[in-house]
Amino acid sequence: MAAILIENGTLIDGTGAEPRPLGALLVDGDAIVALGSEAAEAATLRKDVVRIDADGCTVMPGLIDAHCHVTFAEPQSNDELFFHRREGLAAIVATHNVRKLLLAGVTGFLDADVLFNLGVDLRDSIEAGVVPGPRMATGGNALLTAVGGTAGLLIPDQGRRGYAAVVRVLCRQRVVMMLLFAGALTITWMVFQRVPSAFVPSEDEGYFITIIQAPPGASVSRAAAAAAACGSRPRCP
Repeated sequence: MAAILIENGTLIDGTGAEPRPLGALLVDGDAIVALGSEAAEAATLRKDVVRIDADGCTVMPGLIDAHCHVTFAEPQSNDELFFHRREGLAAIVATHNVRKLLLAGVTGFLDADVLFNLGVDLRDSIEAGVVPGPRMATGGNALLTAVGGTAGLLIPDQGRRGYAAVVRVLCRQRVVMMLLFAGALTITWMVFQRVPSAFVPSEDEGYFITIIQAPPGASVSRAAAAAAACGSRPRCP
Protein backbone atom coordinates (compact mmCIF):
# COMPACT_ATOMS: atom_id res chain seq x y z
CA MET A 1 0.00 0.00 0.00
CA ALA A 2 1.38 3.41 -0.99
CA ALA A 3 2.06 6.04 1.64
CA ILE A 4 -0.08 9.20 1.57
CA LEU A 5 1.30 12.71 1.95
CA ILE A 6 -1.34 15.32 2.84
CA GLU A 7 -0.14 18.87 2.25
CA ASN A 8 -1.46 22.34 3.07
CA GLY A 9 -4.85 22.71 4.73
CA THR A 10 -5.61 23.38 8.39
CA LEU A 11 -4.85 20.92 11.19
CA ILE A 12 -7.06 20.29 14.23
CA ASP A 13 -5.13 17.79 16.33
CA GLY A 14 -7.86 16.96 18.86
CA THR A 15 -5.86 18.01 21.93
CA GLY A 16 -7.70 21.30 22.41
CA ALA A 17 -4.98 23.34 20.74
CA GLU A 18 -5.96 26.06 18.27
CA PRO A 19 -6.21 25.08 14.57
CA ARG A 20 -2.94 25.66 12.76
CA PRO A 21 -1.53 25.33 9.25
CA LEU A 22 -0.93 21.67 8.45
CA GLY A 23 2.23 21.89 6.38
CA ALA A 24 2.54 18.17 5.65
CA LEU A 25 1.38 14.89 7.17
CA LEU A 26 2.63 11.46 6.10
CA VAL A 27 0.41 8.39 6.52
CA ASP A 28 1.78 4.88 6.04
CA GLY A 29 -0.86 2.15 6.24
CA ASP A 30 -2.97 2.80 9.33
CA ALA A 31 -0.43 5.04 11.09
CA ILE A 32 0.61 8.71 10.94
CA VAL A 33 4.41 8.43 10.72
CA ALA A 34 5.50 12.06 10.38
CA LEU A 35 4.23 15.63 10.59
CA GLY A 36 5.44 18.97 9.27
CA SER A 37 8.89 19.25 7.74
CA GLU A 38 9.75 15.69 8.82
CA ALA A 39 6.83 14.38 6.76
CA ALA A 40 7.87 16.35 3.68
CA GLU A 41 11.47 15.14 4.01
CA ALA A 42 10.44 11.51 4.55
CA ALA A 43 8.21 11.64 1.47
CA THR A 44 11.16 12.62 -0.75
CA LEU A 45 12.91 9.37 0.22
CA ARG A 46 10.03 7.21 -1.01
CA LYS A 47 8.74 6.47 -4.49
CA ASP A 48 5.34 5.09 -3.49
CA VAL A 49 3.87 8.33 -2.13
CA VAL A 50 0.43 9.58 -3.14
CA ARG A 51 0.17 13.33 -2.66
CA ILE A 52 -3.09 15.02 -1.61
CA ASP A 53 -3.42 18.81 -1.68
CA ALA A 54 -5.72 19.74 1.23
CA ASP A 55 -5.64 23.47 0.55
CA GLY A 56 -8.90 25.00 1.84
CA CYS A 57 -9.73 21.82 3.79
CA THR A 58 -9.39 20.75 7.42
CA VAL A 59 -7.45 17.68 8.56
CA MET A 60 -8.49 16.25 11.92
CA PRO A 61 -8.77 12.95 13.83
CA GLY A 62 -11.70 10.75 12.89
CA LEU A 63 -15.02 11.38 14.64
CA ILE A 64 -16.82 8.78 16.77
CA ASP A 65 -20.61 8.43 16.58
CA ALA A 66 -21.57 6.82 19.88
CA HIS A 67 -25.23 6.09 19.01
CA CYS A 68 -26.80 5.61 15.61
CA HIS A 69 -29.05 3.18 13.71
CA VAL A 70 -27.75 2.61 10.19
CA THR A 71 -30.52 0.18 9.23
CA PHE A 72 -33.31 2.65 10.03
CA ALA A 73 -32.62 5.40 7.44
CA GLU A 74 -35.39 8.03 7.64
CA PRO A 75 -38.77 6.26 7.98
CA GLN A 76 -41.95 8.30 8.02
CA SER A 77 -43.30 6.27 10.94
CA ASN A 78 -42.60 3.29 13.19
CA ASP A 79 -45.23 1.42 11.21
CA GLU A 80 -43.14 1.79 8.06
CA LEU A 81 -39.92 0.92 9.88
CA PHE A 82 -41.06 -2.23 11.67
CA PHE A 83 -43.78 -3.65 9.44
CA HIS A 84 -43.02 -2.53 5.88
CA ARG A 85 -39.28 -3.06 5.56
CA ARG A 86 -37.78 -6.10 3.88
CA GLU A 87 -34.48 -7.60 5.01
CA GLY A 88 -32.83 -6.96 1.66
CA LEU A 89 -33.88 -3.30 1.63
CA ALA A 90 -32.67 -2.81 5.21
CA ALA A 91 -29.28 -4.29 4.27
CA ILE A 92 -28.94 -2.00 1.22
CA VAL A 93 -29.90 1.05 3.28
CA ALA A 94 -27.34 0.09 5.95
CA THR A 95 -24.44 -0.23 3.46
CA HIS A 96 -25.39 3.17 2.00
CA ASN A 97 -25.48 4.78 5.44
CA VAL A 98 -22.09 3.47 6.63
CA ARG A 99 -20.49 4.98 3.52
CA LYS A 100 -22.17 8.31 4.33
CA LEU A 101 -20.71 8.13 7.85
CA LEU A 102 -17.23 7.51 6.47
CA LEU A 103 -17.47 10.45 4.04
CA ALA A 104 -18.61 12.67 6.94
CA GLY A 105 -15.36 11.98 8.79
CA VAL A 106 -16.65 9.30 11.17
CA THR A 107 -14.08 6.52 11.64
CA GLY A 108 -15.84 4.60 14.42
CA PHE A 109 -19.46 4.21 15.51
CA LEU A 110 -21.83 2.21 17.69
CA ASP A 111 -25.12 0.91 16.32
CA ALA A 112 -27.14 0.20 19.45
CA ASP A 113 -29.70 -2.07 17.77
CA VAL A 114 -30.60 -2.96 14.21
CA LEU A 115 -33.34 -4.42 12.04
CA PHE A 116 -33.21 -8.15 11.31
CA ASN A 117 -29.97 -8.56 13.30
CA LEU A 118 -28.01 -7.16 10.34
CA GLY A 119 -25.42 -5.40 12.51
CA VAL A 120 -23.08 -8.35 13.02
CA ASP A 121 -22.96 -9.23 9.32
CA LEU A 122 -22.48 -5.58 8.36
CA ARG A 123 -19.64 -5.20 10.88
CA ASP A 124 -17.91 -8.30 9.51
CA SER A 125 -18.36 -7.06 5.93
CA ILE A 126 -16.69 -3.75 6.81
CA GLU A 127 -13.79 -5.52 8.53
CA ALA A 128 -13.37 -7.80 5.51
CA GLY A 129 -13.20 -4.81 3.17
CA VAL A 130 -16.35 -5.81 1.27
CA VAL A 131 -18.33 -2.73 2.37
CA PRO A 132 -16.57 0.65 2.82
CA GLY A 133 -17.35 2.06 6.24
CA PRO A 134 -15.99 3.10 9.64
CA ARG A 135 -15.05 0.68 12.41
CA MET A 136 -18.33 -0.62 13.76
CA ALA A 137 -19.53 -1.90 17.12
CA THR A 138 -23.04 -3.27 17.15
CA GLY A 139 -25.57 -4.47 19.68
CA GLY A 140 -27.40 -6.71 17.23
CA ASN A 141 -31.04 -7.38 18.07
CA ALA A 142 -32.49 -5.65 21.12
CA LEU A 143 -32.82 -8.07 24.05
CA LEU A 144 -35.07 -6.01 26.31
CA THR A 145 -36.54 -2.54 26.48
CA ALA A 146 -38.55 -0.23 28.70
CA VAL A 147 -42.31 -0.70 28.62
CA GLY A 148 -43.56 0.92 25.44
CA GLY A 149 -40.02 1.49 24.17
CA THR A 150 -39.53 1.67 20.42
CA ALA A 151 -36.86 -1.04 20.60
CA GLY A 152 -39.53 -3.48 21.81
CA LEU A 153 -40.60 -3.96 18.21
CA LEU A 154 -37.05 -5.09 17.35
CA ILE A 155 -37.32 -8.05 19.71
CA PRO A 156 -38.19 -11.23 17.79
CA ASP A 157 -41.75 -12.46 18.37
CA GLN A 158 -42.70 -15.61 20.32
CA GLY A 159 -39.66 -15.43 22.62
CA ARG A 160 -37.51 -17.80 20.60
CA ARG A 161 -34.19 -16.10 21.24
CA GLY A 162 -32.46 -13.42 23.29
CA TYR A 163 -33.72 -12.29 26.68
CA ALA A 164 -37.20 -13.74 26.14
CA ALA A 165 -35.79 -17.18 25.42
CA VAL A 166 -33.79 -17.11 28.68
CA VAL A 167 -36.90 -16.17 30.63
CA ARG A 168 -38.85 -19.05 29.03
CA VAL A 169 -36.20 -21.54 30.14
CA LEU A 170 -36.08 -20.16 33.68
CA CYS A 171 -39.85 -20.29 34.00
CA ARG A 172 -39.82 -24.01 33.25
CA GLN A 173 -37.44 -24.55 36.21
CA ARG A 174 -39.56 -22.84 38.87
CA VAL A 175 -38.46 -25.01 41.81
CA VAL A 176 -34.77 -24.74 40.99
CA MET A 177 -35.01 -20.98 40.51
CA MET A 178 -36.86 -20.52 43.82
CA LEU A 179 -34.15 -22.49 45.64
CA LEU A 180 -31.44 -20.39 43.99
CA PHE A 181 -33.27 -17.19 44.89
CA ALA A 182 -33.63 -18.31 48.52
CA GLY A 183 -29.91 -19.15 48.58
CA ALA A 184 -29.03 -15.71 47.20
CA LEU A 185 -31.15 -14.05 49.90
CA THR A 186 -29.41 -16.12 52.59
CA ILE A 187 -25.95 -15.18 51.31
CA THR A 188 -26.98 -11.51 51.18
CA TRP A 189 -28.18 -11.66 54.82
CA MET A 190 -24.90 -13.31 55.91
CA VAL A 191 -22.83 -10.64 54.14
CA PHE A 192 -24.80 -7.84 55.83
CA GLN A 193 -24.03 -9.42 59.21
CA ARG A 194 -20.28 -9.13 58.56
CA VAL A 195 -20.09 -5.71 56.86
CA PRO A 196 -19.79 -2.69 59.25
CA SER A 197 -23.13 -0.94 59.48
CA ALA A 198 -21.91 2.48 60.68
CA PHE A 199 -22.16 5.41 58.26
CA VAL A 200 -18.37 5.93 58.55
CA PRO A 201 -16.84 2.54 59.42
CA SER A 202 -13.59 2.18 61.31
CA GLU A 203 -11.87 1.07 58.11
CA ASP A 204 -12.34 4.54 56.61
CA GLU A 205 -8.97 6.12 55.77
CA GLY A 206 -10.12 9.69 55.12
CA TYR A 207 -10.25 9.49 51.32
CA PHE A 208 -12.96 11.22 49.32
CA ILE A 209 -13.62 9.79 45.87
CA THR A 210 -15.38 11.92 43.25
CA ILE A 211 -16.00 12.08 39.52
CA ILE A 212 -15.14 15.09 37.37
CA GLN A 213 -17.20 15.62 34.20
CA ALA A 214 -16.35 18.51 31.89
CA PRO A 215 -19.04 20.22 29.78
CA PRO A 216 -19.82 18.78 26.33
CA GLY A 217 -17.17 19.80 23.82
CA ALA A 218 -14.53 20.53 26.47
CA SER A 219 -10.95 19.77 25.45
CA VAL A 220 -8.80 17.08 27.04
CA SER A 221 -6.45 19.75 28.41
CA ARG A 222 -9.33 21.53 30.17
CA ALA A 223 -10.54 18.30 31.79
CA ALA A 224 -6.98 17.41 32.84
CA ALA A 225 -6.50 20.86 34.40
CA ALA A 226 -9.75 20.51 36.37
CA ALA A 227 -8.71 17.06 37.61
CA ALA A 228 -5.29 18.36 38.65
CA ALA A 229 -6.89 21.27 40.54
CA CYS A 230 -9.22 18.90 42.35
CA GLY A 231 -6.37 16.55 43.21
CA SER A 232 -4.35 19.36 44.76
CA ARG A 233 -6.97 19.96 47.47
CA PRO A 234 -5.76 18.97 50.96
CA ARG A 235 -7.00 15.63 52.23
CA CYS A 236 -9.15 15.26 55.31
CA PRO A 237 -7.11 14.70 58.48
